[in-house]
Amino acid sequence: AINSCGKGGAWEKAWQFFSMMLHSKVELNATVFSTAISSCTRGSKWDMSARLFNSMAQSTVEADTVAFGAMLNACEQGSEWTPALLMFRTMVQIEAGLDTIASNAALGACREGSKWTKVLLMVCALAEKTVKLDTISHNVAMGACQQGSKWEMSLLLFSALLHRRLQSNTIVLNAAISTFEAGGEWERSLHLFAEMAQSEVMLDVVTFNAAISACRGRGEWQKSLMLLSMMAHRRIESNIIAVNAAISACARGSEWIKALQCFHATVLSRVELDIITFSAAISACENGGEWEKVLTLVGVMVQSRVDLDNITLNAAISTCGTGGKWQRALQLFSVMVKS
Repeated sequence: AINSCGKGGAWEKAWQFFSMMLHSKVELNATVFSTAISSCTRGSKWDMSARLFNSMAQSTVEADTVAFGAMLNACEQGSEWTPALLMFRTMVQIEAGLDTIASNAALGACREGSKWTKVLLMVCALAEKTVKLDTISHNVAMGACQQGSKWEMSLLLFSALLHRRLQSNTIVLNAAISTFEAGGEWERSLHLFAEMAQSEVMLDVVTFNAAISACRGRGEWQKSLMLLSMMAHRRIESNIIAVNAAISACARGSEWIKALQCFHATVLSRVELDIITFSAAISACENGGEWEKVLTLVGVMVQSRVDLDNITLNAAISTCGTGGKWQRALQLFSVMVKS
């Protein structure tokens, strides 16, 4: 009954059944506790799961691998890395049959808590205990390293995944492409993207976002626009992240015309423009000395109710000054002072 309620999302009913068993002095075992813990976790009540696990610890029922795994999953759902880490250490000390699923839950809880150092220490401990790490384990660890801006460690984990000959999925490869991009390895990022495109791995919007962002770093505007076209060809709807990266790539490549073409195409689409979109387009026009285009874009920003920031206004003032339009520059300066 508890299991059925849990699967149906009725954690309150599952709790009531468990309370009835407790007050009826029915003999409880680890399976009953584990089922109740999982039911509360499905209802996003990790604190209730913790209460159940503590009750089991205070009783004569000994927690087994399933019970530990259920509680670790609750910690992951609640982003509670501290109890997850304590439980992980307990399982290692008492050799409670730590398996891949429980390990991944513990790693996930620490990742959600942005504790990349804890994640790496756990990975090392698991390796010593000969616990089999799978694709999910590596993906979680890579994600934690990315959150901590430790792209070198993320790449090492990716290399370990390949060395273990584990099957790389879309999520792992997306993380690897983003890691290469963050580390300035844009060529390796695009090379990995090309390998993904030729394999059976599914490409998604995150894949393209990461690849286009890699192009932005080196002003590879041709590649960024090609990737946008590939998204449309594969019927993957582009988002503001991909568009902004492509416009920025055009700006860095001194291609203000291409940047504006991409900007106008975005206006016609259903993608909502943000301040980064305008800043990138204005930067491209500034590089080309196109003061009239800059002023037009500033006007569109006002009409679109996108807040003007100092960076955008500075670029506009600089462009007007370069073009000898000092009166326009003073007008913009007045706007900046008032804002």
